[in-house]
Amino acid sequence: MDELRQAVTRLCAQYGVLTEYHDVWGHRHEASTGALVTLLAELGVDASSVEAVQAAEREAKAAREREGLPPLVAIAAGNGDWTVPVQLRTPVRSLHWSITEENGVVHQGDLPLGDTGVAQVPLRPALALPPGYHRLRLEGWPGETLLVAAPAHCYEAPALREGRTWGPSVQLYALRSDRNWGIGDFGDLATVIEQWSARGAGLVGVNPLHAMFGHNPLHASPYS
Repeated sequence: MDELRQAVTRLCAQYGVLTEYHDVWGHRHEASTGALVTLLAELGVDASSVEAVQAAEREAKAAREREGLPPLVAIAAGNGDWTVPVQLRTPVRSLHWSITEENGVVHQGDLPLGDTGVAQVPLRPALALPPGYHRLRLEGWPGETLLVAAPAHCYEAPALREGRTWGPSVQLYALRSDRNWGIGDFGDLATVIEQWSARGAGLVGVNPLHAMFGHNPLHASPYS
């Protein structure tokens, strides 16, 4: 590996640019140095030479040192017990923070610090945020933190929480009706749902209705 390739690979790691990947068949593919340089240029980073990469690394390090907030923090939606680490670069007596929810609702507050020195302190807003992508900012500080509020678990239908339910498994293409052309469509599926719902069913299972394999669109049959 030549010197430029090594330097570009280091820089890609800092900016989250993958230098290789494995395809669906398990084969490894490595991006060319030219492709990586082009991708970094799209991010506003000059990696055209070893000297340019070294300058970009110094700039990235300086930018990280100026940032007091992590770029992303994952929290549990609906739970107010979470913290964000704030890296203090200079002594301050308090921090004024604001959180903008995905729906536009804004929360604000202050974190008193007293006579603390330069250190990392926990910011604990004590807010139970709804599921979504929210943004935390500190007044007078560069950057922001993306707060990803995720549910504790996937959605579960009330009928399944309370017990069990039942219903038929239907292959959509096998449905026949007076209105279709020999193969079922969504109108027929709606009719099946209405008919079985009237009999107390809580679900209708269907075969995949979406494109299954982007790399091989003809591989569509559920029997393949």
